[in-house]
Amino acid sequence: MTNEPLVSRNVSMRQQERQKQKTQQHYEMNSRRVDRQSNEYNQSVAAAEDTYMRDALTQVRQSDVTHNETLMRHNGTWMWNKK
Repeated sequence: MTNEPLVSRNVSMRQQERQKQKTQQHYEMNSRRVDRQSNEYNQSVAAAEDTYMRDALTQVRQSDVTHNETLMRHNGTWMWNKK
């Protein structure tokens, strides 16, 4: 005999459902953890091969355009963006 009290059918169904949900969440988390490394690699390769973004970034780096200094001082980003 076990020392567990008897519970109603509704309570046991809710407990079963909670346990099933918990098991499903663990399964999903573990599968994401396994896939994470390959996903990161694939994203890195895709980003390196994206010529449009590479060209856009090159243009941004060459650009001389900046934000209004008064606005940056107001928002607190002036300290990092001053020339």
